[in-house]
Amino acid sequence: MDVFFFNERIHLLSQARELLLTLHAGIAQAESENKSENIKWGLRRSTMDPDSPAFSRRCYGYDRDEEEGLILNIAEARIVLKIF
Repeated sequence: MDVFFFNERIHLLSQARELLLTLHAGIAQAESENKSENIKWGLRRSTMDPDSPAFSRRCYGYDRDEEEGLILNIAEARIVLKIF
């Protein structure tokens, strides 16, 4: 039985083609892992900057005080606990 991969233009009629598909899959996996690491690095890096948008997001279950610190909001915290 033949399987055709349109994007790679590969027919799986022979073992050589299966090897080629395996190589394509390995390269795609490596690219995916690399992209994931880059995104994680960017997120870690952005949390080091106090002016980062990560710090301006709403934090459910908490309110902010005058110094931008977090204070527990009991009513919202109960809802968050039910969700998670």
